[in-house]
Amino acid sequence: MDTEYYDDIIIGGGKAGKTLAPALVAAGRKTALVERSLTMIGGGCINIACISTKTMVASAEVAHTVRIVPFMAFKLPHLLLI
Repeated sequence: MDTEYYDDIIIGGGKAGKTLAPALVAAGRKTALVERSLTMIGGGCINIACISTKTMVASAEVAHTVRIVPFMAFKLPHLLLI
């Protein structure tokens, strides 16, 4: 196995790592960016946390649940309202 040498190794492809890596490369440094998942490039905020699309996803999940409730086996006791 060959050994690779880098000037910089950035751990995490979040906002800071994604911004820093190209700047270092542009400055002529050999740079490696390490991220455990390709789906997390950009960071947690972009992918799963604070971006407004998370609201749309949650709303879609609620709409899906409402659509499938009639097919679920729920039995409610009869209520007597006086």
